[in-house]
Amino acid sequence: MPTAFVLVNNEIGAEADVLKDLKKIEEVNGACPVYGVYDIIYRVKAETMDKLKKAVTRVRRIDKVRSTLTMIIVEGAANIELDTFECKQPTAFVLVNNEIGAEADVLKDLKTLKNELGDNPNNGVISGFYAVYGVNDIIVIVKAKTMDKLKEVITWQVRKIDKVRSTTTLIVVIEPQKQK
Repeated sequence: MPTAFVLVNNEIGAEADVLKDLKKIEEVNGACPVYGVYDIIYRVKAETMDKLKKAVTRVRRIDKVRSTLTMIIVEGAANIELDTFECKQPTAFVLVNNEIGAEADVLKDLKTLKNELGDNPNNGVISGFYAVYGVNDIIVIVKAKTMDKLKEVITWQVRKIDKVRSTTTLIVVIEPQKQK
């Protein structure tokens, strides 16, 4: 099934309005506000590439959306599928650029790192990664119990993988819990 991650730049302070409109689009399968060079990241899945393109075009027409960057997932690559797309605990989307043609090697090293870290959020967890078409080569989703642990996994483990040349990290904005 064609799937993509899309990065959105919107008008300043318009994230809540854009997120509300994103939820109305059937093909949008999760969206989070992020800190970084973009304001929102969302995942879109559709039955066909044509339907995926139409869904992304609908997002581009949302009032207050200024620009988007679409990263289509490479089907058949050694991707590890993200189980759920949620924005609750410290989470980062790491956009990776690697040496030309080294995606398979980097994906293999990410799988090894994922297995070494295990599933304990106290240690940091790689919850998914994908080879993508576009200006980036791979997108990695990292979760942790604390921001310090998130930073540690990204800086000292993901970014140190052989053949990774540069990364851009988008940190999910976690809304403070409201007191009852």
